[in-house]
Amino acid sequence: MEPFLRKRLAFLSFFWNKIWPAGAQDHSMPCFPAPGAAPEPEPPASVLGSPPAPAQFFRALCDFTARYADELSVSRGDRLYALKEEGDYIFARRLSGQPSVGLVPLAYVAKATAEMLADQPWYFSGISRTQAQQLLLSPANVPGAFLIRPSESSQGDYSLSVRAQAKVRHYRISTAADGSFYLQKGHLFPSLGELLTYYKANWKLIQHPLLQPCVSQKPPKQDEWERPRSEFTLRRKLGKGYFGEVWEGLWLGSVPVAIKVIKSAANMKLADLVKEIQTLKSLRHARLIQLHAVCSTGEPVYIVTELMRKGNLQAFLGSECTPTGRLSVGSTTFGPGQRPLLPSGAGL
Repeated sequence: MEPFLRKRLAFLSFFWNKIWPAGAQDHSMPCFPAPGAAPEPEPPASVLGSPPAPAQFFRALCDFTARYADELSVSRGDRLYALKEEGDYIFARRLSGQPSVGLVPLAYVAKATAEMLADQPWYFSGISRTQAQQLLLSPANVPGAFLIRPSESSQGDYSLSVRAQAKVRHYRISTAADGSFYLQKGHLFPSLGELLTYYKANWKLIQHPLLQPCVSQKPPKQDEWERPRSEFTLRRKLGKGYFGEVWEGLWLGSVPVAIKVIKSAANMKLADLVKEIQTLKSLRHARLIQLHAVCSTGEPVYIVTELMRKGNLQAFLGSECTPTGRLSVGSTTFGPGQRPLLPSGAGL
């Protein structure tokens, strides 16, 4: 009876082991599924019990060859997703190679942790999208340089950032329910490393080659100009340009300021943005607009300057004309066609 049930109902092998312990099993008849049978299905929830804690990933420390039908053979380095821990075993799904499930002794596996990613030259933790662009566009890197970082907008997912000439492209790497990864639905990979291997060979699918990991270097240090974006409140839009908008706002709820909002640093050459900020930092003159602060961590980027309450010069000159068409500036009145010669950079 036992061999017959084990052969015909192999998917209940976990239950048969409870009735007939492995030590008492009759080994005269092998207990393997019939040739060509589908991969062994997962035992029902009533057998498995409560689901495991999230992110129960393991990696095989050495080769293990299954001795019984309910065990799972693994090779060193295989990535496993634990469905349940049972005594000295885990009931796991193998993510590497051909997917299948079964019992694996705990002595042959170890929990896979995020620290394992830290050993990879292409993995950068704790950096933002903007910092990734700064790293990839630095002189130390060339087109084709790439990195993977945790996603800012989708917790648990990752982002692939690739340098394409003078720009950086970003791709979302999503995590499936079974712990595998994908850039495109239908192309699942058990690890980020295997995903990269595939797209290195098939780079035309993302239109940009993956040639070498980003050269590691520390992101630029934040200086005294850098302020958190939460300190500023946008109140009224003053104008709009190609790279963003200019708003009237408040700093810490009380100081009137002008805020240049650059919605996407990807649309503006990063070198030009850095140059503009550095130039404003170095300029100090009574007749020049003064820089107050910058918010360059994350997006959108803020460039915060003093507010010119009377607006731009052209609008100001038009508003000061009398009904007769004469322009009055201070104690001097100019006739039609006449305009005052103002010092260069005169702030209004």
